[in-house]
Amino acid sequence: MAKKAGDDDAVAAARHRVGLAKHGLGERGPRWWDDEPAARVARAREALEELDALDD
Repeated sequence: MAKKAGDDDAVAAARHRVGLAKHGLGERGPRWWDDEPAARVARAREALEELDALDD
């Protein structure tokens, strides 16, 4: 919707949020399968905190 409307700032914000989520899920960054479960959970929690902070 933002892209279609030509709102570059909204597109950049949405891409940033998607990037945070993907990193938190292990789709980007270090290979998640190399991490211990506690490290995976910590990465996911950190990403959620960052995403929550964007909503404030």
